[in-house]
Amino acid sequence: MRYYLFAVFALFLLLAGCPGTSEIPPANDMQEPELPEITNFEECKEAGYPIMESDPRQCALPDGTTFVEELEFEEESEELPEEFEGIELEFNESESLDALDALEDEGS
Repeated sequence: MRYYLFAVFALFLLLAGCPGTSEIPPANDMQEPELPEITNFEECKEAGYPIMESDPRQCALPDGTTFVEELEFEEESEELPEEFEGIELEFNESESLDALDALEDEGS
């Protein structure tokens, strides 16, 4: 019986020590694929990562990094459109107050 246990133990050591018996590489050999350097929303979007439907929109990388879409707003201009050029508006305070009083009378 001792001879049988010794033989099984020796066979186990022989197989365990043989290279190429394991198909799973060690953890340190497994590397994540290289991700391109992404630094803003547009690059993230172009790389095909998911876009969140928020306001403003956000793009998420697999590692949890998110990039927010930068929105450009046009500043309001003080200038009137061409179709309003040359039109002068007059404001008469007493006529405006009379019109307001008439509206109030209709409502009561």
